[in-house]
Amino acid sequence: MTVPADGTCGEAKRCLGLVSNALGGAGGMRRVIGHVLTDNGPEFADEDGIARLLGERDGETRLFYCDPIRSDQKGACERNHVEIRKLLPRGAG
Repeated sequence: MTVPADGTCGEAKRCLGLVSNALGGAGGMRRVIGHVLTDNGPEFADEDGIARLLGERDGETRLFYCDPIRSDQKGACERNHVEIRKLLPRGAG
């Protein structure tokens, strides 16, 4: 996911909530989105809140952050952003 319109964690969670609702909740999120790799920007600061929206269960980890100074990981993250933008174009509402 790229930076949400206002760049806040609240907006990122709002967008993830919309995707979760469209997929039928936590079960749909687990079925469709195996894991999430993201950078450690402020829009992803609420790790617990985002994990809940992804449908993480107790003892499960599905949200991963790129390691600092690992450009190879960031490249994979950016490719994921491109795929997400194909489904959710910026400004599409």
